[in-house]
Amino acid sequence: MMQPQPQPGRRGGRTNEPGMMGMDPMMGMEGGMQPMRPTRPVRTQQNIEKDYNTALISDRTKINTLKDIMVWIHDDSAIPGATYQYRVRYGVFNPIAGKNWFAPDSKPYQSHVVLWSPYTELPDPVKIPKMLHMFPMDVLANNSGVKMEVYKYYMGQWRMENFEVLPGQIIGKPMETKPKTAGGMEGGMGLMNPGMMGGMETGGPLLVDYATGNMLVDVIQTLDWLGTNYRQRAYPMMLYIDANNQMFTLAARKQFWPREITSEYNAVKQEMTRTSGQMDTNMMTTPMGMPMEGMPMVF
Repeated sequence: MMQPQPQPGRRGGRTNEPGMMGMDPMMGMEGGMQPMRPTRPVRTQQNIEKDYNTALISDRTKINTLKDIMVWIHDDSAIPGATYQYRVRYGVFNPIAGKNWFAPDSKPYQSHVVLWSPYTELPDPVKIPKMLHMFPMDVLANNSGVKMEVYKYYMGQWRMENFEVLPGQIIGKPMETKPKTAGGMEGGMGLMNPGMMGGMETGGPLLVDYATGNMLVDVIQTLDWLGTNYRQRAYPMMLYIDANNQMFTLAARKQFWPREITSEYNAVKQEMTRTSGQMDTNMMTTPMGMPMEGMPMVF
């Protein structure tokens, strides 16, 4: 196939010739994609350090002059999928505890090592999002097992893998996932380092651990009654145990899921579609050979 010839005296920049692209200094040849230009961050390291020093409380801080006190609260025991209700109080060490350095009206505090504030009013509950979902889509032939979709939030994206699970098998396992470029194409372009394409993955296969810790025990048929007329329906139900040997049941066919499972499934699918659409918009709508100014950078 005949290749377009470069115009003399024109190196880099834009070109109006059909099929011609600007010079890519990263590739050193005509016909390459323009490198993405990083956007200047809104907040710099100096901004963060300044804010930190402003909020920091030391022994020289005059507490009565502060309008607000910034407090960081961490709960390292939170479990994904659980909902928590928190209330908070703070305590300060009492400098006059056990000493005679107090005014007469402060004497009642002499024996208190820590001075505690009242508890805060109860705020809204905090729901910890799940990082791993499993959805039984249908049963295998003769109810011998279950077709599962397992979703894992990994490296900033939701990822999905299909599994056919038989009784006695753990649901999910580590799988190599081929990296996808914008538009859902498999395989990296091999042009840039990971993260330089605004979320576009490059390089070799990515190992994602889809293991749920749950084991399929059996698939059974169940009956229930639906609606005000108590219409009978039959559908398959999967029995499984978790890592704590607790037994659970779940409808093994999508159309019979309970409402909360359907809601979780739709939310994950919508998030995957949204992030995939962002990649398509950011990476594929810019004409080839045009500088990608203002494109987001991920480091």
